[in-house]
Amino acid sequence: MRAAAQKLGYPGPHPAARGLRRGRVGTLGVVLGERLSYAFDDPQAARFLAGVSDVCAAEGVGLTLVPITGAPTDAERVAQAAVDGFVVWTTSDDDPVLDAVADTGLPAVVHAGPHGRGMPVIGIDDRAAAAAIGQTAFAEARRPLVLGFPLDRRRSRHLLTGGDVVDMKYPVTRHRWATGRHRRDE
Repeated sequence: MRAAAQKLGYPGPHPAARGLRRGRVGTLGVVLGERLSYAFDDPQAARFLAGVSDVCAAEGVGLTLVPITGAPTDAERVAQAAVDGFVVWTTSDDDPVLDAVADTGLPAVVHAGPHGRGMPVIGIDDRAAAAAIGQTAFAEARRPLVLGFPLDRRRSRHLLTGGDVVDMKYPVTRHRWATGRHRRDE
């Protein structure tokens, strides 16, 4: 039978078909809320993905990057990903891909936030980290300057000073900014 299949050029069952039979495809999806090149350009993102890929390799699991562009098709891209579960890179509170990931019913975890939608969040204590860095980096600064993460999914740039209060949709940015404002008011 194998000889006949080989003679006909049939390589065997398609991996996706095999996945249907087993009920798993053997791949973890990382939903990257940035342009795809960010995964390679940003040192933090590259280290994060290196760590995830090391675990995937050790477990014999593939890794699929699911880039998010901010387009209306992002949720569809997530829903159509052939994966067994998701890791969601830090995103905004209002990112529709969070609902799309939750709606798949697949196991999922969010890196650094936001919380909600029944998915666990893994990350550092951003408030404590910001306070520790502030105590060291700004100990003698008279007019400190902080370059921060985006405030919302539009990723527009802002110059905030002192008591500026804006709606920050990224939990990481919000926690670090709140800590800095709190420390300054003490």
